[in-house]
Parts: sequence; structure tokens; C-alpha cells
Amino acid sequence: MKVKTGQLKAKLSSYLHRVREEGASYVVCDRDRPVALLCPLDQIPGNDWSRRRMTLLAQAREAGLQLSIPSRSPAKPRLAPQQAPLTAKGATVASMRKNRNW
Repeated sequence: MKVKTGQLKAKLSSYLHRVREEGASYVVCDRDRPVALLCPLDQIPGNDWSRRRMTLLAQAREAGLQLSIPSRSPAKPRLAPQQAPLTAKGATVASMRKNRNW
């Protein structure tokens, strides 16, 4: 089944769901020219991705590295901690603080 890049971009999560859950395959077209194939990894001949992945994870654990398989939803980005307000002891700042009307 063909899909245009703009259409894929707009609904990527639903296409990925169909690939993952239903085993669907898509030919991605840019200006009506095929440029990529979106399909489950197990449909690619000679691909043994899941076994290689588990082997690499086991080797990393044996080496003492703390690795885990990521969950389906990525972690939300964390905001930087808020900084404490600046404390200045100069005469100008002190007078500004004294005279503020808000």
C-alpha cells in the first residue's frame, strides 16, 4: 500500500500501530516516487533483530551496565529546576525593592 510523506507525517502513530499490530507494510512515496518501505522487522529476509537485541542487552548486563528495554511511551522531558531568586545587596537594588509598587 502506498502512502505519501505528508500523510505519513500527519498520522505516523496510527501507521506504526498498523505495522506493529496488523503486520501491514507501506511504500512511502515522495512526489509519487517510492523512497522507503515501512514494514515489520520480521518481514525483512535475513533480519534477526530481536535475537541480536537480546544478545546485546545480555552482554551489556554482564559487563555491569544498567540497560533496559524502553517502554512504549517515551519519558516526558523534565523541566530544569527553578533557580532561587537572585539576592543582591547593592544600594540600587535595595532602593528598587523598597520602592516597588506591585
